[in-house]
Amino acid sequence: MTRKLTVCIFLLLNASCWATDWPRFLGPGADSLSTETGINKNWLDTPPKEVWRIPLSDEGYSGPAVVGEVVYILDHEGEQDVVRALNLTDGQELWRFEYAEKGDEDHGFSRSTPTVENDKLYVVSRTGVVHCLKTSDGSKIWRTHAMTGKPPTWGAAHSSLLHGDHVITLGAGENAHVVALNKHTGETVWAGGGTEIAGYATPTLLTLQGKPQLLVFTGTALISVNPKDGALNWRHPWKTQYDVNAGSPLKIDDNHVWIASGYRSGCALLKLDGNTVTEVWKDRKITPHWSSGALIDGHIYVTTPPGYLVCVDAMTGKEKWRSKGTARGFEHGGLIAIDGTLIVIEGNTGSVVQVAVSTEAYTELGRINPLDSAKSWVAPVVSNKKLLVRSPKELVCLDLGL
Repeated sequence: MTRKLTVCIFLLLNASCWATDWPRFLGPGADSLSTETGINKNWLDTPPKEVWRIPLSDEGYSGPAVVGEVVYILDHEGEQDVVRALNLTDGQELWRFEYAEKGDEDHGFSRSTPTVENDKLYVVSRTGVVHCLKTSDGSKIWRTHAMTGKPPTWGAAHSSLLHGDHVITLGAGENAHVVALNKHTGETVWAGGGTEIAGYATPTLLTLQGKPQLLVFTGTALISVNPKDGALNWRHPWKTQYDVNAGSPLKIDDNHVWIASGYRSGCALLKLDGNTVTEVWKDRKITPHWSSGALIDGHIYVTTPPGYLVCVDAMTGKEKWRSKGTARGFEHGGLIAIDGTLIVIEGNTGSVVQVAVSTEAYTELGRINPLDSAKSWVAPVVSNKKLLVRSPKELVCLDLGL
């Protein structure tokens, strides 16, 4: 076997392993897209079978991350946040790590999705404390209280973002809206982005106009920050009620980004020309509160209150379809795209719905009701054909295999 062939096989195998993992918020590409194929699409006759379920006590909205055969999730018990590692096969707890995080429950305690890279796991508490743990046993490597400024009204809800040797998080301090930490030690490398009230969205790293940019929502604007030193590139005002900017920006192409917020703020397509930002179109009928959209073949699929799933042409803003009839419960439910389908949570009911990816019409392929709760605001996760869905009270694993 030639060295070139060996390298190619190694890369393919590693790409396959990476593709089946879900190591961070919104998946490997932070875009709600899964590359897995061969899933069950006949939910009417053979609905996905339950593999396991575990109770959760935090009443929160932390999503799971999955790497290999381990599920990581943030829970809360008493006055302690609890990072839990679970076996993907049977849901058995492998280890837990607890740390003090006091306060009254307000729409749950935890919102951060763990971020996993190699042998390290990163979690953010609702007061902005960042922990780095060993994936092998949950032991602490370092802890940093990165949010030196005031947390937003309902507490920090962002997840950490890894970029090179840095952990990107929110600081909300004096000229420290965004903070880069050394991922090995937790020490601050740089702080920047200006001084504004913090938003709730996870920082997003996008290559725009040929250069990497960190896009970060504050409570009143979308900002672009240089990932090398935290210098502010540009700021686009985006004022919403209660300063709730929580959904992730979605890259459309090298010069365009789509953003959206709730409370009737709407959504908009932004065009970048250097550090000049203009709105190409704006629509106040599509107002995802914090759910993030998926871009497929030039079209955005996203949930929007009071309870719809919509498909919109990304470049023109033309709405292609909107779910009707029985599909009015989507509300704040999240979604992922996988194998020509969308798996969408009905935020109002907790139902899990499979929908065909199509620009022609809303076509429901099937629905199940695996959750005991009538509410679920966390986007589903798929890894190794295992579907993970959660409510404030439980985490359920379902088999998506044929």
